[in-house]
Amino acid sequence: MKRTSYIIILICMLCTGDLFAQSGMRFPELSKKLEAYFADELIQDIHDELPDNDSYQIWGWDVGDFSGDGYYDLALTVKFLRDKRKIMQVYLFVDNDGFISKVGQFPYEYFELPLEIGVSIKQNACFVTKKRKQFDWVIKGYRFDNGALILLDDFQTYRQNQYTVEKHKNYSTCVSETKYILTSNNNTVFEAKYVTIPSYERGRTVYKGYANSVSTSFPEFVFDGAFYYQGDEDAKYDIRSNFDSENLYFSINIADDEVVSTRCDTCCGDNIELWFDFYPLLTGQDRLLKDVTKGKKINPRSEADTSIYSITFSPGDFLEIPPFVKGVKSTDSVSLEQKLAVNRIKIVTALNKSGYNLKLKIPFEVFGIDLYPAEEMVSTDIGFTLIVNDIDNEFRPEETARIATSQFNQKIPASFGELTLIPTGMWYGEAENVYHDEILKLLNENGF
Repeated sequence: MKRTSYIIILICMLCTGDLFAQSGMRFPELSKKLEAYFADELIQDIHDELPDNDSYQIWGWDVGDFSGDGYYDLALTVKFLRDKRKIMQVYLFVDNDGFISKVGQFPYEYFELPLEIGVSIKQNACFVTKKRKQFDWVIKGYRFDNGALILLDDFQTYRQNQYTVEKHKNYSTCVSETKYILTSNNNTVFEAKYVTIPSYERGRTVYKGYANSVSTSFPEFVFDGAFYYQGDEDAKYDIRSNFDSENLYFSINIADDEVVSTRCDTCCGDNIELWFDFYPLLTGQDRLLKDVTKGKKINPRSEADTSIYSITFSPGDFLEIPPFVKGVKSTDSVSLEQKLAVNRIKIVTALNKSGYNLKLKIPFEVFGIDLYPAEEMVSTDIGFTLIVNDIDNEFRPEETARIATSQFNQKIPASFGELTLIPTGMWYGEAENVYHDEILKLLNENGF
């Protein structure tokens, strides 16, 4: 979602209007307002889900559809009067087969006023805003889908020295964006837009609501040969990743209307490149910006420095010539052990109706790392960009379209995308099945 959309949502949450109470109100007052949207029986369902006494006030509300079924849903911000803390409760309700059901309840701490916690339902999503301090806001977007309440978006904006910083993660498309804007004139001085690839430990089951693959063909990520790129019908990709203590795994499906096979290691043909930036893993530093002392300008990582690797894979001809590693490059000097580890890279390819598929196994030792240093309940971000080199005519290699997972420039590490290694017990995003307790109860009753 674009920045302007979040600003509009933020303004809507703060403006005077029929959808927002300007001070706390009791349920009977809200009930009259809800009559324009819900039948009396549904309003009673809402009342029954709230505390069974009058020790609360409702400060904000909105009606809309965030479950995608065409029926009105409801979001409320509620203050418990006996709770002297600066805590608001956000309630989310959906119309479920003719009944109103509570699908979410979250405590939010406000900075000064209860109205700083707001709700707005737009574009089939419910957005909850929170003011953390002056000029510091967070907006989270939720959607209810087949029994699961899913976090769609996380947008943050705050002040850092002379800059306004905006960060956005979309947990559905896995697109992330970071902006640094000079507050004095509203000029963007640094921007990075990229795809985050979630990588789970091998063998884990990824449940509905959590992204475990990325399928994308964003035109802004075609950084070379855009004139020859015809959109989704020309080429697109789907990528997923896993890891264990010794290896990275990738499954990449390329949809290509004209697969050009590679007959030799010097022949022209379709291929893919994987670019890695292990700088943040090895140093613990931000992968986009160098350290900045207070009051100084931001300093993007704009030079290819250390711990950067690229591996190019050719799918072969799918008949006699097997897939192979076409080349490995690094900004670092490579040890003998790393060179030997390259020989342990495994590649499997298959031709299909829409294009071709590659499955890769890459030892961490290729990058000079013996074992992945996993920390319990801590995810690890690695700079990472996939590039699909799409060639439709082997005799015209200059017409190659290069489709990436970021606004890529191999000389600028800050332009890389991201690979997030997610250990057991953690997830990329948030999702909660609202029927979880009922399912467990039913299983227990049946002897499981």
